[in-house]
Amino acid sequence: MIKRFETLRTTTTAEYIIETRETDELPIGFKETVQKGVPGKKVNVYKITKVGDTIVGRQIESEEVIQEPTREIVLIGTATETFETITEKETVEFETEIRTDPTKPKTYQFENQAGKNGSVEKTYQIRKLNGKEAGKTLTSETVIDQPVKRIITVGSAVEKVEYTTEVKDVDFETVIEYDYTKPKGYEEVRQEGEKGRIESQYKLTYLNDELVDRTLVNENTLKEKKNKIVVKGLGVVVSIRSVVVVEEKDFNKVIEKDETQPEGYSKITQVGSPGTITTTYEVTYEDDVEVSRKEISKVENPKAVDEITVIGTSKMTERTLDEQVDVPFKTVYVSDNTLPAGESVVDEEGSPGQIIRTFLVSYRNGKEIGRTIVSEHKITDAVNRVVRVGNATPIVETTELIDETESIDYNTFKEFSDQLPAGTTKVIQPGKKGQKTNRYSVTKVNGEETSRSFVESNITTDPVDEIIQVGTRIKEIREASETSRIPFTIKVRKDTTKPIGYRVTEAEGQDGEKTDLYKVTYINGTETKREHLKTTVVKEAVDKVIVEGAGVERALFEIQEEKITSTTEYRNDDTLPEGETKITQVGEEGLLRKTIEKRYFNDELRSTKLVDSKLIKEATPTIILVGTKHVPTIKVEQDIQTEKIAYKTQKD
Repeated sequence: MIKRFETLRTTTTAEYIIETRETDELPIGFKETVQKGVPGKKVNVYKITKVGDTIVGRQIESEEVIQEPTREIVLIGTATETFETITEKETVEFETEIRTDPTKPKTYQFENQAGKNGSVEKTYQIRKLNGKEAGKTLTSETVIDQPVKRIITVGSAVEKVEYTTEVKDVDFETVIEYDYTKPKGYEEVRQEGEKGRIESQYKLTYLNDELVDRTLVNENTLKEKKNKIVVKGLGVVVSIRSVVVVEEKDFNKVIEKDETQPEGYSKITQVGSPGTITTTYEVTYEDDVEVSRKEISKVENPKAVDEITVIGTSKMTERTLDEQVDVPFKTVYVSDNTLPAGESVVDEEGSPGQIIRTFLVSYRNGKEIGRTIVSEHKITDAVNRVVRVGNATPIVETTELIDETESIDYNTFKEFSDQLPAGTTKVIQPGKKGQKTNRYSVTKVNGEETSRSFVESNITTDPVDEIIQVGTRIKEIREASETSRIPFTIKVRKDTTKPIGYRVTEAEGQDGEKTDLYKVTYINGTETKREHLKTTVVKEAVDKVIVEGAGVERALFEIQEEKITSTTEYRNDDTLPEGETKITQVGEEGLLRKTIEKRYFNDELRSTKLVDSKLIKEATPTIILVGTKHVPTIKVEQDIQTEKIAYKTQKD
């Protein structure tokens, strides 16, 4: 048999490995395959020996792994799984509704209703592994506040803008110029007025072919107006006058306290009378209008007389007082026939008794002013004196109450007055004595007083104080001089080279100075009368000159249009081959309209300012597509080989 050798190539599968890993991201008992296992592949090359068709031997010649197996990874949970419920409040965003208004331009936008966010309360079930959140599931939700929709209205009307030009006359104005060098009443037309003419350009705005706005955008002066100028005199007449002002001065109300009168007592002891204040001013007038005044003198004559009211401050009190008093004994006469008439014999000497007598005592400021017996308590009886007398004369004993009056001296007060000449006096209130009554209990025998005891005392008439005015007035006359200012006047000069509102002091004013001589009368050192003798001007006043601008300012508005250059925009296109370009849009220039304010002073341009800018037409860019598609390049190489050929020599 013939042996044959063949090569056998086989592909086999390499099993993958299963790897388990513990994780605290899964609960206990849970498994999760995070990576699937993929078997590998390998190619084995064998040398096979055959005899006929029968394989009699195999020998591996090579082994090549063409795909490594991928191990399978399985996670095994080790975490403790717990659940809890939480509630959260969340914001619900409001929606915006756009409404169109065909009566408004497209630039119009108005918020009809402001949007307001709502809120919702959501309940979640939180899944935790080892205390860490691993999952969150919504279980319920409750709407707390519904969101309020925002509503906006935008215009959708077709807007059209046109421009129109109008020419009209401008009336001149009458300008009054005042000249302080001319007298009042002077009037002169320095320049007659002429109307001007202006050309006005208006912007007309239409919505749906209806005119809704007319705005002045530019104004050119074709002819300047010439104002009518009238000059009026405004000279100021300055005068100085003496003004006397007489005013009434209220009297003061004086309260005097009298400790001899009880509380609640009130009596006007001097009637008040108002005084008169005469004030003399030096008043400066400009055109009969007062501009300043200065006080020259102030005299009070007659002076106000105070109203004096006397009020009682005495505190009246009463209290009881016990005193031990001797009770005089009585003499008892006993008729004795054995004694001749007119003779008497004392059989027994008398001795006084004693009693406790209780008085109700009245006090004024702690000083006793009267007392009254309220009760008596006997301690010992009096022992009568017994006298025997001849019975020829009868004995009569009586007891009676006797009132006796006593005068109270008045006080004398002196008041000093500048209404009386010095050294003179005047009684303005005569003094008058008061009176009090004392009551006694008197015992008489045969009409003769044998004893008496005090019962009470009361004031029946209060004394009246004597008030005497003592003169202190001293009169003297002196001359006095006073220096005062002479106010300067203000003159205004118009300057047409300066703008209206310009105001500068060209020359400062200076006050003048004058001296006035007066004859002054003084009483007790107080000025009461002043007589003007003469005025001497020491320094003349210098006028103050003020320059005011009278130049004409005006503003013109000019419309300028500017072109907006178109730009070029390149865009990548993956449908075009690399290196190719294609223009898909040809750009167009835009248009910007500007309103410029130009300010002139006396027809000379002084400033310019942009006041409005509006985009009439937007510029569109030129769009060029640039190819980015990659096209494979087929490279053809030409291999040129040079072969050397030996040359041959040819013989002729």
